[in-house]
Amino acid sequence: MLALWLVLTVCGCSDSNGPTRYPVSGFVTLDDQPLKNGVIRLIPQVTIMPSNGSTQAPVGPGAMAEIVNGEFRFTKENGPVAGNHRVEIDSRPHLEFEIDDERSFATEMKRTGHSPLAKNDVPAMYNSASTLTVLVTEESIQPLKFELRSKAR
Repeated sequence: MLALWLVLTVCGCSDSNGPTRYPVSGFVTLDDQPLKNGVIRLIPQVTIMPSNGSTQAPVGPGAMAEIVNGEFRFTKENGPVAGNHRVEIDSRPHLEFEIDDERSFATEMKRTGHSPLAKNDVPAMYNSASTLTVLVTEESIQPLKFELRSKAR
């Protein structure tokens, strides 16, 4: 037992859960209307430090939150780490079951006559081809607002 405890202690197994995450909230509209349902992902990117122009490699995990009636909220437990993030926003209906629950998936498909994974109303320029970015810092945590357009104006 003593040897196992020693190995765990030396390997760095501790209460630390990795890099600090930050609570972030915000609002998403599509064509001036709150996005009914969706997902927002913040994916760490290389950050250029404003103080000296140096670059910082992405550190830490990405973050994902559900969007309901235009609102999203990340907590300190699931929020983004500090740094520059690529933002991806998807619009998909909220499923009342886990995506890998095949029985519920088949039941819903039979009930509606189509896949429960409906078409994404948010254009690719905001998700798979997104150029949206946000800088997360301890000092600048404030509600974010994303005003998306289904067609270029």
